[in-house]
Amino acid sequence: MNDQASTNNWFAAMRRLATCAIAMLFLAAASNQSTIEESKVSESYDGKGFSNFLVLAIADSSERKQNFEDRFVRELGRSGAAAQAGWKVLPVQKGDLTAEKVDQVFSEFEFDAVLLVELIGKETREIKRAAQTLSMPNNRNQGLHTGMVSSYRTVQLPASTTEEVHVHIRTRLIDTGNAADVWIADTMTVNPKNLNKAINLLVRVLINDLRQNKLIARK
Repeated sequence: MNDQASTNNWFAAMRRLATCAIAMLFLAAASNQSTIEESKVSESYDGKGFSNFLVLAIADSSERKQNFEDRFVRELGRSGAAAQAGWKVLPVQKGDLTAEKVDQVFSEFEFDAVLLVELIGKETREIKRAAQTLSMPNNRNQGLHTGMVSSYRTVQLPASTTEEVHVHIRTRLIDTGNAADVWIADTMTVNPKNLNKAINLLVRVLINDLRQNKLIARK
């Protein structure tokens, strides 16, 4: 394959990624707990790291897209890398995204990696807790000073069922040299609450994994 054909294939792949980042749904809720379920680095990765990132979050609102991308850009900057948020360098409106615009952005910034974040699943789980029988001191002050309790009472805790919302996110690091995945991490966020806190925590978890795998290089 000649250089021109390779370049055309690369731009075509990046156009698809950028279009998806505008068109698909992202994080419908946030969470105060985030964990990495699985993280993989490509066997072909040469270990040199990447220093110039384009961050694309697939979002259902411009606010969520901006919050996520901006947080990632800040954390990458703190690690010594350069990064640009997709919402700043690419049009937010799907109709404004053209092949020429994508080509222009990649030519201008010379990104060596694209960080793409997308929702892969959301589920509500029932957490069932069996009934329990507990022994408690008859007087809550018993044993406070002596460490000895003379009598107990029985407390019955009924069975209960609660719901947990689990949001599954996949983050991919794509090498712009060959449009191949270098790193993929699947994360789970639990019990959506505060959006900004959830984004901050999730980004920190992902950035730490990128650092541990030596995928971030100083610009």
